[in-house]
Amino acid sequence: MTKYSLICTNVNGKKFYGIRIEALNGDVYVYRYISSFYEEADELIHKMMQDYISPVHFNDIVTDYLAQLYYAKLSMNGLL
Repeated sequence: MTKYSLICTNVNGKKFYGIRIEALNGDVYVYRYISSFYEEADELIHKMMQDYISPVHFNDIVTDYLAQLYYAKLSMNGLL
C-alpha cells in the first residue's frame, strides 16, 4: 500500500507543508513546498489516497494541484 504523510519544512522562520509518498516498490517521493497552509497539503493527500496512483503520475498530480491552488488564489484576489 502506498503511504502518504504530511511533512513540515521551515525556511527563514516560515512553515511550508508538503507531502512524502512511499510507493509500493519502496521509492520515496518528497514534495516539500505544497503550501504554507496545512489544510491545503492535507487536502492533496486525501485526494491522492482515494485511488491507487502509479508513481509515474505523482509529479503530474502535484503540479496540477499547485496550478489549481494558484488559480484559485488569483481569482479570489480579482487578478483574473
